[in-house]
Amino acid sequence: MSSKISIVIATYNGDRFLREQLDSIYSQTRLPDEVIVCDDHSSDQTVSVLEEYHQKYGLQYYVNEKSLGCNRNFIKAFELCT
Repeated sequence: MSSKISIVIATYNGDRFLREQLDSIYSQTRLPDEVIVCDDHSSDQTVSVLEEYHQKYGLQYYVNEKSLGCNRNFIKAFELCT
């Protein structure tokens, strides 16, 4: 029996690097069972990129209504994992 793999990502205005990071995750030999992204109210195109990968791979993402800060945003993402 193999272990379940969950990947947690906390984002904030990271659209410049996000596609490269997600492409790397989704090109692994053993795909994750879930990818959870919690965005900390980005003002760039991060959410558009997340929606693209949601449509393509089923990535799960959540956008905070207001900024929580790095630590609280990551904790929220971690708590959303199954």
